[in-house]
Amino acid sequence: MSKKYRLALWLLAVIYVVYHLATLIYSPLPWFDEITFLSMTESYMKDGTLFEKVRILGEPAEKLNYGPIYFVWQAFMIKTFGYGIFTVRITNMLFGFLSLFLLYKTALKLRLRNELAIAAVVFTAIEPNFNQFLHSGRMDFIGLSFFFLAYLSFRSSENKSRTTSYFFLAITGVLLCSSILTNPRFVYAFPVFIAYFLYEMIALGGPDRLKAFMKYVIIGVSFALVYYLWIYLTFGGITEYIDFTRKAAYLKDHLGMGTHFRIRYNLFIFLFSFIVVGYFGIKDRFKTDGHLALFTVPAIASFVAIVNGGVEGRYFTLAIPFVALLLVGFSFQLLENRAFKYATGAIALMFAGVFVFKAAYIVSTIPQHDPVRNEKRISPYLESNSSVFGDFEFYYIARKKNCSYLTTQMNGSVPELTEYILSNKIQYVMLKKGSDMKQYYEPAFLNDHYQLIATIEDESYSNFFGTIINRLPYKISDSYSCYIYKFKG
Repeated sequence: MSKKYRLALWLLAVIYVVYHLATLIYSPLPWFDEITFLSMTESYMKDGTLFEKVRILGEPAEKLNYGPIYFVWQAFMIKTFGYGIFTVRITNMLFGFLSLFLLYKTALKLRLRNELAIAAVVFTAIEPNFNQFLHSGRMDFIGLSFFFLAYLSFRSSENKSRTTSYFFLAITGVLLCSSILTNPRFVYAFPVFIAYFLYEMIALGGPDRLKAFMKYVIIGVSFALVYYLWIYLTFGGITEYIDFTRKAAYLKDHLGMGTHFRIRYNLFIFLFSFIVVGYFGIKDRFKTDGHLALFTVPAIASFVAIVNGGVEGRYFTLAIPFVALLLVGFSFQLLENRAFKYATGAIALMFAGVFVFKAAYIVSTIPQHDPVRNEKRISPYLESNSSVFGDFEFYYIARKKNCSYLTTQMNGSVPELTEYILSNKIQYVMLKKGSDMKQYYEPAFLNDHYQLIATIEDESYSNFFGTIINRLPYKISDSYSCYIYKFKG
C-alpha cells in the first residue's frame, strides 16, 4: 500500500473517531438497555448487588446472569469522571475501537493480506448496527475484545517453548471466561475453539495429537477455575448456580432457547448449504487457508442458532466482524470470484450510504438531542430528592437531582404500577410526547391524582443538514419533548 493511501486511511480513521466522540451524548437518547445496566451499576455502587431497581416491579430478583466485570468498571468510571451520558457510554465505545484494531490483528493471523485485513475493519466499522452499538452504553464490545484477545493468545502459543505456550493457553482460558462473564451471549463464539479441537484431533496423529489435546485441557482448566470462582462468590456453589440457571427464563430467552428457536429451520438450511458449497469451493486450499473457515463459520452458525433477535435485530453487531472476515477473505483471497467481489463491494457501499445518512441526521438534530440544553429546560420542574415515574429518556435528568426513578417500560402491568405509584406517592410522572401508555395511565391514576405542570415542546432549528432531512418522506421522531405531572393527592 502506497504512502498516499496509508495517509488517507489514517485521516479517515481520525475523522471516524472524532465524529463518534463528538456525537456520543446526542445519539441515541437514553434508552432501555443503557438505563437498565446503569441502574444495576448504581445498585452495585450502593451495596454490591445487581438489582435492576429502575424496573423493580418487572424484574424484582437480582440479575446474577451477568458477571461483575462491566459493572465494576462502570462504577470506577462514574466515581472517577462523574455521572453523565458521556461517562456511561464511553467505555463500550473505546472497547469498540479496540475491537476494530484486534479484528485487524486477527485478520493477519488468519493469513489475509494486509489490504484485506484493513478492508474487513472498514466493512465492520461502517456497518450500521456496529455504529449504533458504539453509542449504546452496553458491554458488548468489551466481551468482543476479550474474545479477540483470547484467540490471539491462542495463536500466540504456536511454535513456542512448552512453558511459554502453556502460559498463553492459560491466558486464553481466562480471557474466554472474561468474555462470557461480561455478556453470556458470547457463548455463541465458543464453537470456534471446538472446531479447532475437532480439526486437530482428526488431522493430527500420534504425539502431535496428544500435544494438541493438552492445549485444550489447559484452556479448559483455566476457564473452569475462573468461572467456578465467580460461581462460588456469587451463588455459593454449583448446585445453587444450576438452580438459578434453571429458573432464569430471561437467560434462556436471550440465548434463543424459547419460541424463536423453532422458526429458524430455514436459516439452518441456508447455513448448511453455504458451508457445504464453501467447503467444496475451497477444499483444495483448506490446508493452507483453513484458519479463516475455522474462525468464522462456527461463530456465525452458532450465533444464528442460539442468539434471539440475532440475524434480524441489533445483536447481529456481535457477528459482523466474523461476517466481514468471511466475505472479504472468501471473495478476494480464496475464491477470487468477480461476482463475489462485486457483491461484497455493493454491501460495503450500502453500509457507507447508511452511515453518511445517519451521521447527517445526528448532526442536524444536535440541538434537539442536546442533554445539557434539555436538562436546563426540564430540571427546574423537579424537586431534588423526590421520586419520579417516567420514560427512559429522562433518567439522567432526574438522577442528577438525586431523584429515585421507576421506568414505564416492561415494568409490571398497569394495575400493579398504579398500586405501587399511589401507595408510594410517587411525586412526578414524566411521559414523552406520543407515548402509547398515556391513554392507559390517564384513567388509572393521572386524571384523579396528578396535575399537569409542564409540557416540554420540541425546539425547531434550521440548518443545512436539517433542511435536507426534513425534505425526505421518512420522518424520524425522537426528542426530549414530554408531559410532566405532579402528585396532588
